[in-house]
Amino acid sequence: MKSEVYIHHHLGVGDHVCLNGMVWHIIEEGNFDKGYVFCKNKYFSNLKHLYTNSKVELIPIDENKPEVQSVDEIVSRSIGENDKFVRVGFCPVLHEHCDVFFYNIMNIPYEKRFNNFRIERNEKEDLKLGIDYLWEFKEKLNKLHPQVTYTIEKLLQNNYR
Repeated sequence: MKSEVYIHHHLGVGDHVCLNGMVWHIIEEGNFDKGYVFCKNKYFSNLKHLYTNSKVELIPIDENKPEVQSVDEIVSRSIGENDKFVRVGFCPVLHEHCDVFFYNIMNIPYEKRFNNFRIERNEKEDLKLGIDYLWEFKEKLNKLHPQVTYTIEKLLQNNYR
């Protein structure tokens, strides 16, 4: 039976990076089919690159409401009978760096922060972006140093726009 997990952790950009390994650990260890991670709307365009895999989806919250209220409203509308809601880090931090503390209160080994961290990449899209960048760079460089662009053209000759 399909199940999903909704994860509400601190919503700063740095928190999303530090807790990426935790998110993947929760999804994988819980055998969830999908995970939803809440984020601030203003950070969505930056954070969407952190979770490009269809197994994790970001949910922007309504920043005109208190954070917990906004998240709770979304969860109450969306959560199913087999789903789980996890809230991480909304308690006083005791004598540790906050990222260490968050992993400890979830009983997740801190090494998972690094070992489970991942950004799903689209190699074709990455290559296209790289090639587009090189074409733009070549055009700018050609204006300054036309003799140098010959080498760049040789590198690009097997690729096209």
